[in-house]
Amino acid sequence: MDRQPLLAIGADPQGRLGGVEYDLALAAEVPGAVVVGRNDDPVRRLIAETGAYRLLLLSSHLLHDEAPIGAAIRLAVRYGKGFVARDVSTFELLRLRLRADRVVLSGCTGALPAGGAELLSVANALLAGVDAEAVIATPYRVSDLGASLLWAELLPPLLDPATSAEAALETAIATLGSLTAATCESYLSRLASRSPAAERLALAITPAFGKLAAGWNGRDGRDTEPLLPVTDLSGWAVLG
Repeated sequence: MDRQPLLAIGADPQGRLGGVEYDLALAAEVPGAVVVGRNDDPVRRLIAETGAYRLLLLSSHLLHDEAPIGAAIRLAVRYGKGFVARDVSTFELLRLRLRADRVVLSGCTGALPAGGAELLSVANALLAGVDAEAVIATPYRVSDLGASLLWAELLPPLLDPATSAEAALETAIATLGSLTAATCESYLSRLASRSPAAERLALAITPAFGKLAAGWNGRDGRDTEPLLPVTDLSGWAVLG
């Protein structure tokens, strides 16, 4: 089956997760990408999709044991003039008809299974549900914009079949995890030069980096230490 390059689905019912906006904007710059946002009925599109893709991005609030249905992806459906949350459970993910070689879960706790009778994490459900060779996710709560920075670093190599998901993640973590007060400005400048969407992400992350950098500068040479927590990517891993 011929693979399209990328399917990106993201939604935040309350519009508070700025990272979703940046994730989808970066995805939209990929030629041939299919991008589904909050206004595009993301739940129906995810469940009804039957295409095959090299890469699938799901960007949203990922749940592990906060919802009655257990682990889930929280997307949005229209209700009146606004939107309400609609959680897509691991049971529904196991029954998806779309296919994707690789999956990125841009959000918190995608690799964490729920308690009780719910044994599957969102990541494990997607491994089986879309017949993926690899799912990149984290079991931890993460910085919203930090996850978007990771997506920005992962996107080009994950579209290249010659680059393994493990190598793509290792390189991204090495790049972001090594950022310090002394190097963040040059990194953000390089990021901004990539594309309009990358420039918007760089502008959004600059205040956070600036506050962190200000805390290190002039403190016994500590400007060479990593900028945490934005660049703390220790929990991200490849499942599959």
